[in-house]
Amino acid sequence: MRTIFHIDHLIVSALTLVVIGLLLGIISAFSFLDPVEKVVSSMSMADIYYRINNTGNTVFSEDITLVDITALSERKRDSIAMVISDVVSMHPDAVGVDVIFERELVNVEADNALIETFYEAAADSSVVVAMKLTDPDQQAGLFHSSLHSFFTTQLMDRRITEGATNVIAAPDQSITTYPVYLLLDSLRVYSLPALMVRAVTGRDVEPTIGTEHAINYKGLKFHVVDYRQLADSASLIRGHKVLIGSTTEGTDKHLTPLGQRSGLEVLAFTLNSMIEGGRVRYGGLFWIILIALLAGAVMNVIDYRITRPIDRSNNVWISFLAKSKIYTKLLTFAWMVLFTGMTYTAYTYCDLYVNTWLALGAIALISDGRLIYKAALTLVGKKLGHKAIEYSIYAPDIKNE
Repeated sequence: MRTIFHIDHLIVSALTLVVIGLLLGIISAFSFLDPVEKVVSSMSMADIYYRINNTGNTVFSEDITLVDITALSERKRDSIAMVISDVVSMHPDAVGVDVIFERELVNVEADNALIETFYEAAADSSVVVAMKLTDPDQQAGLFHSSLHSFFTTQLMDRRITEGATNVIAAPDQSITTYPVYLLLDSLRVYSLPALMVRAVTGRDVEPTIGTEHAINYKGLKFHVVDYRQLADSASLIRGHKVLIGSTTEGTDKHLTPLGQRSGLEVLAFTLNSMIEGGRVRYGGLFWIILIALLAGAVMNVIDYRITRPIDRSNNVWISFLAKSKIYTKLLTFAWMVLFTGMTYTAYTYCDLYVNTWLALGAIALISDGRLIYKAALTLVGKKLGHKAIEYSIYAPDIKNE
């Protein structure tokens, strides 16, 4: 038992993490390794978990509906105004309009129809229209400008409810969180889904990571109603949270753990997650490192307890296994599979997620950490005498070398 819980296993695992850290440092230091750095930085087991959970087990949301107006160009504002009016007349719980009407058109009648629609909608805070924050200051974590629909200034006295639809993610990374609010200089601007939740529940959404909320993509689909079929889809509108926008437009596609999804679908998943309260809890850097340290230590215990008897055996076949090191590869693979299964279970049934790529790296490279530790012990033993390292479980091996 003393060898199982020996501090050496943690030291070996820590040295392995140092090796991984050095490798990551080298990757980030050289520009020609940028593609490798992008791959490493975008690694997430959550993407794999989501795809597993969305294979054959998806159900349709019972309270969120998407109204697709892709066939209506932004210039057909009178038609879009009619769609919004029809949706509002069916008494949904809340409506989010994921369209920004930037400029006035030559067609004054179309603009007036839109203004009239939002003039009436402004009396109801459950109707939220999209806006975006621009001119970001990444170091300060805020924005200096904003983009609105043209009618918001004309209807300033009506206080149109606007929600930000900024997606905070690198182009090559999956969107796993969505802002609850953003900062326009010192002003807090809430996101569109957060304002819809406030309209329905009367409460503000609590961020789960910084100022953002984790998105739960697990096993859910949304009914999509074409705007031309609204009259036949009242049951999917009444008492539902309705998002109006494009579900197929190629310019508004985002990378998610489920693959490419429209901005409207991302808003729907975000809205559902905010209503549920963000069940998926994400572990931060501390937990990533701690779990990696323990996973590597367990791998070292397994290797130590099995390697020594095999290496000392006089059996021909066992001796062959010892020299070929096949068994170490099998043990490493088995522990990686078991570890991944444990983390998948924690995610699926306990809604706990910690990125485990570092832990899997520690398991795979534990032998390198062990070699470094043995080399350090050998140097200490030669300089200070064997007594200085006698408490190490590797002292007998070093003494016999």
